[in-house]
Amino acid sequence: METQTDPKTKLLQEINGYKELDFNVTIDENTLQETIEREVTLADLTAKLYNVKQDKIKIREIILESELDFINSVTQLKKVYSDEFNKMTAKVKELYKNEITQLRQLFRKALIGEQLIEMVNRISALKWCLILKNKSVNLYKYYDPPFGVYEGYYESGEVRIYDEPICYLKGIYVNLLHPSITVGTIYLSTEGKQHPNCAEKQYGASCPGDLQDREIPVADIDALISLLNEISSTYERMHLDSAYYTPTTNYSTRKENQQAWT
Repeated sequence: METQTDPKTKLLQEINGYKELDFNVTIDENTLQETIEREVTLADLTAKLYNVKQDKIKIREIILESELDFINSVTQLKKVYSDEFNKMTAKVKELYKNEITQLRQLFRKALIGEQLIEMVNRISALKWCLILKNKSVNLYKYYDPPFGVYEGYYESGEVRIYDEPICYLKGIYVNLLHPSITVGTIYLSTEGKQHPNCAEKQYGASCPGDLQDREIPVADIDALISLLNEISSTYERMHLDSAYYTPTTNYSTRKENQQAWT
C-alpha cells in the first residue's frame, strides 16, 4: 500500500530538493505564492517568524547640544562696550579739558594782560588773591586761621600788649580801582570785637592813617608787594591815637619809636 505524503511535507521536500522533486517542472511565481498561501496558513507563518532567533542589536544614541547663554553673552558684551566707551569718554574729556585750559589761558592773557597774571601769581605766595566784590576789583589778604590782634600803639611810642586779642583779623581788602589810598579803599573783615581802626564790626571801611593818599602802583609789581606788606603790618596792630574806641581790657606796656599817622 502506498503511503500518502502530507501536503506540507511534500512542499518542503520540493523546496529542499528531495529526489521526488522534478527539476523539469517549472513553477511560476504566482503559482508558488498560491501554493504557499494554501498550504501554509498566516498564523503558522507568523509563529514561525516570531520563533526565529534574532541577533541582539545595541543602539547607542549620543546627543550633543550646544546652546548659547544669550543673557550672559549680552551682559558680557554690554560690560565690554561700557568699559571701552568709558575709556574713550575719559580720553575725549581729557583732550577737551586741555583745549579749554589753553583757550582760557589765551583768553585771560588777551583780556587782562600778562602783567596782571604775573601780579596774581606773585602775591598768591603772600596769601593775597584777586577778588571782584561789590563792583570793585580787590586784592584780598586772607588769614587762616584768623589773626589775633593784641598790640596797640600811640604816636608817643607807647605800645600796649593786651592780655587777650581785641579782635581777630580774617581778611584785608584793597580796592585796585582807586589810584591812591583814601577812606573806603581798605576794608577789614574781623570776628569778635570791632577792630579799633575799623568803622564797623565784622566788616567795614578802615581808617587809612599814614597810608592816606599813597599811590597803588599796579604797574610796578615789586612796589605793589611792598605796599601790601605795609598794609598788612598796619592792621595787624591798632593805632590808638586815631581809634574809634580804646580797648579797656588788661594790658602791659613797652616803649618804641612809631611813625605818625596823618
